[in-house]
Amino acid sequence: MRTSLPLALAAVVLAALPVDAQSPAAGIERLRRENTLLQRRLDLANGDRFYLVLDPATSSLKLMLKGAVLQDYAVQALEVGAPRVAYAARTLPDGWRGRIWERGNLVPPRELDRVEIVAPPPSKNADEDNAPPVPIPQTPEEKYPVPHRYHVRFEGGLSIEIRRQGERESASGFWNGLGKSLGIWWADVKAVLSRSSPEADDIRLRVMLRPADADSFYRALPPDTRLLVLPEPET
Repeated sequence: MRTSLPLALAAVVLAALPVDAQSPAAGIERLRRENTLLQRRLDLANGDRFYLVLDPATSSLKLMLKGAVLQDYAVQALEVGAPRVAYAARTLPDGWRGRIWERGNLVPPRELDRVEIVAPPPSKNADEDNAPPVPIPQTPEEKYPVPHRYHVRFEGGLSIEIRRQGERESASGFWNGLGKSLGIWWADVKAVLSRSSPEADDIRLRVMLRPADADSFYRALPPDTRLLVLPEPET
C-alpha cells in the first residue's frame, strides 16, 4: 500500500512539532507561570527594599536592590527539605518556589549600631603633635564575629541555613565540636516537635558557601530582606 506524499509530509511535520504545539493547554500554563515570575521580579526591582534571588540553575545567591546586583555569592551546594529528626518529619508545601518571601532576618541577629567619629576640637596647646590620636572604629571582621551556624528566617515558615564549605572544627578540640553538633541537633529536635518554636521551619534551604562568602553574607545582609527562589528550569 502506497502512502501519498502530502500525508507523509504531514506526518513528518506533526512529529517535528514541539510538545507545547501538540498540547496548547500545557503551553499556555507554562507561559502563565513565566509571566507571573517576571512580574514578581519586576515588583522586587521596583520596590525600595533589599532582596535576595536564589537561582538553582546558575548556583547563585544574589543580594539586590532596584534590579542592581550588590553581591553575588556562588552557591557550592544546595539542599531543600523540611526539618526531620528521627521519625518526625514534615512534607514540603506547594508553591514555595517563585513566591516572594517577606521580612527575612538573621538568626542569631547581628548587632546593629552606628559609630560616629567626632574629631577633637582644635587645640591651642603648643604640644599639639603629642595629642592622642582619633580612635579608629573596628572593621566589620573585628566587630561582627560570624556564628558557627546561622539562618535567615522569613515570614511564612521558610529559612535559609548558611553553612561553610569544607568547614572543620578548630583546634579547640573534639569536645567543643561535639558540643556544637549536639546543640544543632537539639535545636532541630525542638523545631520539628514544636510548631510554636521560633526555630520551626516548614521549608529549610541549606546553602553552602565558601567561608569568606558565608562571613560576608552575614555582615552584609540588611534587616527585613525579601526573597525569591527561582524554579528549576523546565525541560
